[in-house]
Parts: sequence; C-alpha cells; structure tokens
Amino acid sequence: MIQFLAEVPAGAEPHWNLFQKIVLPLLALFICYDGYGLLFRSPFFRRDRAVRFSIWLLAAAAVFNPDFTSRIANVFGITYGKDLILYGFVLAFLAVSFVFYSWTVRTEKQITELVRHIAKAEAQRGGNSGSPLPSERGARGEGASE
Repeated sequence: MIQFLAEVPAGAEPHWNLFQKIVLPLLALFICYDGYGLLFRSPFFRRDRAVRFSIWLLAAAAVFNPDFTSRIANVFGITYGKDLILYGFVLAFLAVSFVFYSWTVRTEKQITELVRHIAKAEAQRGGNSGSPLPSERGARGEGASE
C-alpha cells in the first residue's frame, strides 16, 4: 500500500522546510477555492473545476511528502519522482497543444463558412453597389457632413 503522508513518530511534530511552509498554505487556499467552486457554484461539478481540484490535491501531497512522487514513480517503473513529474508535464503539454491546434483549425473553418455565407447573401441582394460600409465611410471622412 502506498503511504501518502509522511511517517511521524507519535508525539513529534513534523519538520517542514521553508518551501513547504510557503507553498502548502497557498495550495490549501487553491484547494479550498476550487473545492468550494466544485460544490457550490453553478453549474455544479464542472469538469475543469474537478481537474484543477485534483491537481492541487496531488501537488499538496507531493509538497507535503516529497517521497510521494518517488513511490508513485516506482509503481510505474520510473526511478525518480522528478522524472515522473517531467514526463507528466511533457505529455500534458503535447495534449494541450493538440487540443489548441484542433480548436484553431475548427475556428478557422467556421470563419471561412461565415465569410462565404455573408458573400452569398450580399450577392443575392445585388451586392453593396460599390458603396463602402458605414464604418469605412467614417474612416475616410465621408458622410460626416452628410
């Protein structure tokens, strides 16, 4: 069984380094904020909130007990916990890059379809008869005195 918390003898206080003293309270705030949003904000239980909440919890566990990442890494056959974190970030970066690329391609296709639709509508109306759009008239100084 993987132990998630550091083993501290009974009656002894855990020894935290300066990094843990600074980061753990910040992570606790993030966990509380996203936990509150996950449970009480509408729409309830959004996936992005659940993912953020889980990431904050994992980060807090890793900061609280640095051996946590090494133990998880050993389960997957990776020697060091820092390597597991690096691999995870590389894979997450690639996944997010692919998602953003697909969103960009889809948006470009939607813009192209919208422009085609507008061009067809104007052609069916007989075009704009060569007159500039109202915003273009104002930029040229035309129509201001009309």
